[in-house]
Amino acid sequence: MVDLSSNIMMDEVIDTSYDEAIQQIGLPWLPWVGKDYKNSNVKTLILGESVYNYRKNTEKDSSVILERENLRRLHMNHGVTGKYKDSRYLQNFQRAALGKKSPSREQVVGLWKSVAYHNLVLKMLPSRNSRPSKNDYIQGWEKFLELSELLKFNKCIVYGLEYRKIDALLGVLGRDSILAKKKLPAVGRNQPYTLKARHNDKEIDFLFIRHPSAFFSWKDWREVIHQTGMLPSLS
Repeated sequence: MVDLSSNIMMDEVIDTSYDEAIQQIGLPWLPWVGKDYKNSNVKTLILGESVYNYRKNTEKDSSVILERENLRRLHMNHGVTGKYKDSRYLQNFQRAALGKKSPSREQVVGLWKSVAYHNLVLKMLPSRNSRPSKNDYIQGWEKFLELSELLKFNKCIVYGLEYRKIDALLGVLGRDSILAKKKLPAVGRNQPYTLKARHNDKEIDFLFIRHPSAFFSWKDWREVIHQTGMLPSLS
């Protein structure tokens, strides 16, 4: 059990047993894999999109962002420990997943211990105004499928509803791998999208949601996430 009265250490909440095998896949950043992920009743990967150069664009700043542990540090500092509160995408997703505007630290830690997190785009984009190309998405989905073989997740919540992103996945999977796809009732102006696919005899359920970084109604998206059964049971 994590002692929430003291500083939470990364090795208390993250499983590093996959790291050696992840190195073989050749991902630029190590994915987040929660300590309890292996034993979760539903194995869920949360799939973000991109890493941006959000600093001053100096060589030193870029090198920090490009460190292999950078994604894990962000999740520790902005999610698990709550040291910083300025990552809106993390705060909004936590609210939707846990169904509370201000979830307790214990609830947040429990969430991230139970799931995995990875970013689709495999390079640092130069600024927040930059957008991935379709080829970036294709390359990302190819590596994603390799990661699925290792982590064996059967659910994936995808940040972002862009057509190019979904179309790239459909192209990488191939028509024969698509078992079902469906548009769900709109949330505001956004249309959630589900997809069931088979990859190497294993089925994966996808839920595409609005990126939670801005203009994200967490109460409405909570209903979508929970009605589709995309998360493990959280105590």
